[in-house]
Amino acid sequence: RESLDWHRWGEDFFMQQCMNMLQVQAINGVSFMADNNCYPGACGDPTKVAYHAYKDLGSYLACWGQSNAAPPPTVQQIVAFMK
Repeated sequence: RESLDWHRWGEDFFMQQCMNMLQVQAINGVSFMADNNCYPGACGDPTKVAYHAYKDLGSYLACWGQSNAAPPPTVQQIVAFMK
């Protein structure tokens, strides 16, 4: 964190720069992400690994609670996700 000029970055750009610095290989695609602007998905959808963007604490905690209570994905959902 000290080697990055992060003070004006959003959380998504910050995470991308951290992953780049750690040499984590990117996975292209959006089927695993829920974004209220472009890629809608319910907070309880077990095929999603990230839900973006919840900028206030109340909406973030509400989504976190729904995703935490969701049942795990089925094998079929995982296989479809990997395609």
